[in-house]
Amino acid sequence: MQIQPKPPPSSSSSTTPFSQSKNLPIGLENGKIRACPSVNPSCVSTNPKSSSFDFPWQIPVDATETAVQKLQEAILNTQKNATIQAVEDTPNGKYIKAEIDGGFGRDVLEFLVKGHVATYRCMATKVTYIYPF
Repeated sequence: MQIQPKPPPSSSSSTTPFSQSKNLPIGLENGKIRACPSVNPSCVSTNPKSSSFDFPWQIPVDATETAVQKLQEAILNTQKNATIQAVEDTPNGKYIKAEIDGGFGRDVLEFLVKGHVATYRCMATKVTYIYPF
């Protein structure tokens, strides 16, 4: 009987934090802003399931009609190399997706504006692990 060596695990089935950070989900989940992925420490979200939680923004009553437009203008006027990639009507509000220059690559900003509330998630698209030496 000859023993065959066990083949190395394929990279597609790898479940290290680094490999998981290569395909971070973007967009709404069940009509809501997603929580931050556990493999991405460079993320903050208004989703209460997120380990990096922040409170949603309250939109003043007199600004609800122009909130989406003003949010887009603020992103474009204050962030480096900002691009608005999506503005979509959804059953749960207006979804906005933008990309900006971050510290180690591009960052994604996602907003869901409904009534007097704006929920959001800001996340680095490139996860960099720096180990101490």
